[in-house]
Amino acid sequence: MGKIDIIRTNTRRDTMTVLNTPLISVSELKKSPTKAFQRAKWNQTGVFVIKHDQMLGVLLSLRDYDKIMKEIDELRWKVYNAGIEHNMNNNVPYLYTDYEFLGPTANPNPFFHTD
Repeated sequence: MGKIDIIRTNTRRDTMTVLNTPLISVSELKKSPTKAFQRAKWNQTGVFVIKHDQMLGVLLSLRDYDKIMKEIDELRWKVYNAGIEHNMNNNVPYLYTDYEFLGPTANPNPFFHTD
């Protein structure tokens, strides 16, 4: 399958613009899944999987998936740290857990003396 400029989605009755993104039909994906993954890896983008001009999903290479997941994780930490910094700068009283303050280096089983 080639590339197209606009796909009409039946679910929300809106148009989705697809710019230079490879497409593959479900039947092509069934015939040669390895080829589809190679195509995604070579293009360094997702490959849109379609059936009857309806988008079903996006196929990614493992490298691209890992890259996206790493970026999401980094963004989550930035948002989280920005929230902590905001609270500390604005004297917002909040008790932080060891994990919230120290992150992954925190002791997973902290204990307290009650003497």
